[in-house]
Amino acid sequence: MDGIGNNADVDDDEDSWNDVNETACGTDPLDALSIPSDLDNDTWCDFLDPDDDGDGVADIADAYPADPTEWNDTDGDGTGDNADLDDDGDGWSDNYENLCVTNPLDDASTPVDTDSDGSCDFIDDDDDDDGTPDASDDFPLDQWEHFDFDGDGIGNNADTDDDGDGVIDVQDPFPLDASEWADSDGDGIGNTMEMESTMVLTYSQPMLLSGLTVTAMALAIMRTMMMTATA
Repeated sequence: MDGIGNNADVDDDEDSWNDVNETACGTDPLDALSIPSDLDNDTWCDFLDPDDDGDGVADIADAYPADPTEWNDTDGDGTGDNADLDDDGDGWSDNYENLCVTNPLDDASTPVDTDSDGSCDFIDDDDDDDGTPDASDDFPLDQWEHFDFDGDGIGNNADTDDDGDGVIDVQDPFPLDASEWADSDGDGIGNTMEMESTMVLTYSQPMLLSGLTVTAMALAIMRTMMMTATA
């Protein structure tokens, strides 16, 4: 008893909640044990408080109105986004999605992982896991192809003429050299190289013959030899 009559006393039961507020909050202003719930201790009872936990998110929009550390549960798994390591439940952790530049709050936004090695293409230096780094791989998303020697858009593994010299690889002793396609004597040196070497040795001294320079004759001879070798 505080010596103040109830009619004049603003807090009849001395529970630190005034009678008007207790009535509005649905508790008994004459019972000191009946006090309003005030989760965030803002002196505004939860019954009237639009944000019970004081986290800045209104109860009506708060998935966890009584937890000041949580307010969203994007994937509805019962774990708030702040504690959930995979907010959207797409199987990729939030941290990894951030690294891979996808949206951790959208389960339709997932990292691309061509080789399914658990490392998204954005940070994987060998997207197709073919052993050739993307920086050196003409086909970084095709595990069956690595290089395109002649730049025709067909990888060497599928291309029947890798060097694009018009002679298919199985008949070309130099399948990766567009300037060579025959080796008549089987010495490992292409006919073109051998003809050029022979001409340099044979016609190293300048002279004139029937009005033609030796150089012109040499070119004519080389063309004839090449035509004969490939005939």
